[in-house]
Amino acid sequence: MRLVPLRKRRHRLVRTGVLGGLFGLSFGLAAGCGSASPKPLAPQTGTASTAASSAAEEALPPRSTATPGRVQCGSASCDLSAEVCCTNGEGVGKRCVPKPKDPNQVPCKNDEMEKHCDERSDCARGSVCCRTYDCSGGCPPKFECEPTRCQVEVSETCLGNDGCSEGFECKSGGARDAPAFCELTHPGAPCGKKRCGGSTPICRTDASKATAACVAEVPDDLGPPDDSVAYYACASAADCGGYACGKMAVMPYRVFHCAAPGFAGDRFWPILCAAVADCPAHWGKTATGCAAPAEGNLLAGVKSCVYPEDE
Repeated sequence: MRLVPLRKRRHRLVRTGVLGGLFGLSFGLAAGCGSASPKPLAPQTGTASTAASSAAEEALPPRSTATPGRVQCGSASCDLSAEVCCTNGEGVGKRCVPKPKDPNQVPCKNDEMEKHCDERSDCARGSVCCRTYDCSGGCPPKFECEPTRCQVEVSETCLGNDGCSEGFECKSGGARDAPAFCELTHPGAPCGKKRCGGSTPICRTDASKATAACVAEVPDDLGPPDDSVAYYACASAADCGGYACGKMAVMPYRVFHCAAPGFAGDRFWPILCAAVADCPAHWGKTATGCAAPAEGNLLAGVKSCVYPEDE
């Protein structure tokens, strides 16, 4: 089974050793990888996490003042033209360090996270600030600018709602200085003759019983894989603010969620669509269509992307 590779940077691969699973259970079950990824700092938009935020999170709104060209790094403010913020996974030891003249040189320690941005105004026009990884398991995340949309996770960072794309809003990561992320303003998905949303944004279908119901989340323990049961946090790019709707959440289970282009899926993991424009390119191949699958138990009316190797 083919997996979409991460952008490789030689110095990172040397530091992290054998490649593990980027998304824990997802890649562990799919490819037999043993190592888990670092604990996420915030849920990925559109995934099967509880829709309602905790009172603590709501009590800590993200900073609303944009600071182009600077990132907050503990009590310091780093000048991005000459510095990088380094911090470990627990969010301590934050400090500004000089930006290396050699782009292949790593500015932070092995167990530290790099912050090259914390909002889109730190990036070139048309680019966004994203959480990403330089390996597929075991290394800390980093925050850097990517063109147009985030490529590894749906994880654009922000400082206030004016820094998010249409259909997204800026939500705090919890702690006052934790990263804030752009999350869907109105998450939901079609579900038979109705649409799920609010506190129950996910559609659960059971083909064996011909039922469809809106639920709050995907259970942590799904039990043995059952192809008749599926969960939909989305059914097309329109439900994802323009990101793809794919099946890479908790393989081998049938769970569809919003995903960045590099990890939405391919011929092995369907990408759901309303039109061919919803379908990202994979392995250098452009989708040739968006059609109801010839087989499978997708939600009625839902279509999936068709790629040349599928024809």
